[in-house]
Amino acid sequence: MQTVAQSWLMYKLTGSALKLGEVGFASQIPVFLVAPLGGITADRVNRQRLVIATQIASMILAGILAWLTLTGVVQPWHIFVLAALWSSERVRHFPAANPSLSTWSAKKT
Repeated sequence: MQTVAQSWLMYKLTGSALKLGEVGFASQIPVFLVAPLGGITADRVNRQRLVIATQIASMILAGILAWLTLTGVVQPWHIFVLAALWSSERVRHFPAANPSLSTWSAKKT
């Protein structure tokens, strides 16, 4: 949902398909740079705490984007920076969350 909101907002602000593509690219840069570290981090720390921390960070980033938008001060560069930061949080979140889902669900009886 965050990706769709960022893309929609960028297009609404600029009306440019090029800027729309650039924000998508900005959100993929951390995947290439930080992805190996996300797996290492997930293996070395408490996964549940890492998932909670990344969810809190994502919530804060979404709140910042909402605040910037609602106050009318949002600029395209804000969206680029927030897209990259949000993507870097996702890179740390998924290696911790995906293997842990079965251990967090209720036991089958």
